[in-house]
Amino acid sequence: MTAKDYLSQIISINEEISDIQDELQGLRDLRESISVTLTVDKIKSSPMLDRLGELTASILDFENKHSDALARLLNAKKEIEGTIETVEDKRLRRLLRLRYVRGLNWEHVAGAMCYSMRQAYRLHKDALPLIEKMSLNVTT
Repeated sequence: MTAKDYLSQIISINEEISDIQDELQGLRDLRESISVTLTVDKIKSSPMLDRLGELTASILDFENKHSDALARLLNAKKEIEGTIETVEDKRLRRLLRLRYVRGLNWEHVAGAMCYSMRQAYRLHKDALPLIEKMSLNVTT
């Protein structure tokens, strides 16, 4: 795995975390919309309570099922971010954070750093060997 591949993992990790959180929030919103509509009269009707109970159980199952995956993803993200933080040159560290942690495209990275695209690419080229030295299982 190259340093670029190693760092690029964080982008897919962020997307996967976001997908899990969005799905969980959708289930919670659905549960809230059903529980808000319950009134004293509807409490006596079992179909609505059954649906609310099923949704609550689904949310708990989803949380349990994905808690390990989220922990694994967050640990991997933390490891990559830690590797980036060990870069001593603050310009290179910022460039790596903008590109990989925040997921900005090269145009936005260059703009945020007030550099030309060419300069941003050059700095990236300078940063990759540093990441290779710091991270285990990363090759050229």
